[in-house]
Amino acid sequence: MAAFAQSSAANDYKAIVCLFLNGGNDSNNMLVPLSGSQYTAYNQARGSNAVAQGHLLALPNSPYGLNPAFPNLSKAFASGNAAMIANVGPLVQPTTAAQYQAASVQIPGSLMAHDDQQEVWELGGYSPGIGASWSGLTADLLSPGYNANNMPMVTLLGNAVTFGRGNSTVPFSAGPFAQQASFWCADGMACYARETAAQQLLTFKNGVNLLQADQQVYQQAYKYNTFYDGVLGGAQGFKTSFPSSNPLSGALYTVATMMQLRNQIGARRQIFFINAGGFDTHAAQSSYQGQLYSMIDQAVGVFIQAMQELGIYNDVTLFTASDFSRTLSINSSGGSDHAWGGHHFVVGGAVKGGKIYGTFPNLQLGGPDDIDGSGRFVPTTALSQYTATLASWFGVPNAALGGMFPGLNNFATSNLGFV
Repeated sequence: MAAFAQSSAANDYKAIVCLFLNGGNDSNNMLVPLSGSQYTAYNQARGSNAVAQGHLLALPNSPYGLNPAFPNLSKAFASGNAAMIANVGPLVQPTTAAQYQAASVQIPGSLMAHDDQQEVWELGGYSPGIGASWSGLTADLLSPGYNANNMPMVTLLGNAVTFGRGNSTVPFSAGPFAQQASFWCADGMACYARETAAQQLLTFKNGVNLLQADQQVYQQAYKYNTFYDGVLGGAQGFKTSFPSSNPLSGALYTVATMMQLRNQIGARRQIFFINAGGFDTHAAQSSYQGQLYSMIDQAVGVFIQAMQELGIYNDVTLFTASDFSRTLSINSSGGSDHAWGGHHFVVGGAVKGGKIYGTFPNLQLGGPDDIDGSGRFVPTTALSQYTATLASWFGVPNAALGGMFPGLNNFATSNLGFV
């Protein structure tokens, strides 16, 4: 891989942005059937939380529509630069609701538990835990051939437990609006004196292996922070507006800045992780879900504009992740509860968009895809297939995918073809 990468063109650049919707996005209200028995089942289960048929943004050549809060995503879909991935979730092997109920196949562990499922989605497989993630293993494999040793391939702009961690890779943590110092210190100029003192302390030998290893991690973090601080002076402004009212604006600004500085950083491959919170909608969901979706859609619009401004829209792909989807049925508090399979989207110039990939579930409560009668749908597309498709586009060879994504070989294809 290193030899192959070194022989490739110097302008061979690719980046992946993971937009993680923390709390469990109720994607039943994001991608909705436009009519027929599927809409009837949806409308009956959702009640007052249902999106009215006339308000849905119809997707071209599709029986489905988007929530009206997604005009930018709808436009990108129509232009062929966005795709929807239907009913994705962690799976060990292809599974039906009947098999789940009969316990006749292996079921992923800790389904519907926030912390565990966030770990699963960050890892890209089906088992929770603290270990090497697909993004970290990708960095382990590709960094030597594509990137200089100045900074890690993976940058976190939010909280993540396992995302970006490989066998040798540790991700870089950055702050909003490209102000990297905020990740370790929020006291302005006093930060530099504190950094000097801290680095002196880290040179002391304590004889405890675990603490010594921890010190090495911090020393690397300071090294990357110092380098990033040095190249920031070369950053240019953007014509793209990053609205301060959007909680994702700062993270998007930093992502765009680090992409703009890719040559100074020495990076031909970059992976970013962004958090968006508030999606644990157990109560009064209809009163604020639209605002959450508007926030995400505005971020999509800003992302598209910034990538086009930088001239790298065809080289960057943004995808969504979340703990899980939620029940189709609405609870007594006007919200929805933890479920399993859900819908996601990918955006970018390289996306083979204007299509819905995967199989949409039957929305009948107690129907063939519902595991318990509340609208908890067994996924029809495995999380490992979803993330392996992204890894393949990014440059991971097919021979390496099996070891990176446990259980991937249990499925007919490792590449869904959306990018």
